[in-house]
Amino acid sequence: MSAAPLATGSRERILDAGLELIARYGIAGMSLQLLADHVGLHKSTLFHHFSDKRELIDAVTDRFMAEVTRRVEPLERDDPPRLETFVSVAEELDEWFAERPNLALFVVRDILGPFEPGWTGEQSAETTRFFGILTSWLDRARQAGAVRRLSVPQAIVNLMGLAIFYPALVDHFGDVFAVRDARGPEMRRRRRRELRETLERALAP
Repeated sequence: MSAAPLATGSRERILDAGLELIARYGIAGMSLQLLADHVGLHKSTLFHHFSDKRELIDAVTDRFMAEVTRRVEPLERDDPPRLETFVSVAEELDEWFAERPNLALFVVRDILGPFEPGWTGEQSAETTRFFGILTSWLDRARQAGAVRRLSVPQAIVNLMGLAIFYPALVDHFGDVFAVRDARGPEMRRRRRRELRETLERALAP
């Protein structure tokens, strides 16, 4: 996983590096010393910006998930709800994460949990908002007859699998399930087509 370009300010550089390292190693594997070494700062410098690791993790998660949430905000303005809007948002998420697989992996880690014994951190506020937007749209669309009578939680899990889990994990499937040229342009076009067809068949009333 290649390092992403770091922003100019110290705080932004720390947050960018923190996101990359959490995506790569999880919260348990991302120590403050590792982060300081990665950014090229002394460990004590981190405490000028964050009081402890927990505050750093919260800041990284909120900052990144705000970017993810912006991709689904069109659903808030979709009134009356239309299936085409939902499919277009899913395609946008898929394309965005396909270009940023380490960020997709970060979302998977944030959704599934902190992966550190004794860590009691809760789901970030932005993650909660992300799921709230999806839930609200699906509820409204179901009531308006724009989608079939479905299980909202199950529909969201399916969307996560289609738009986020694949770009996050396709390089980790191993030889048995390896996808040839998984990130090439032809496979991207095929995935986009299959994503649209799958959602339309699964959600159409």
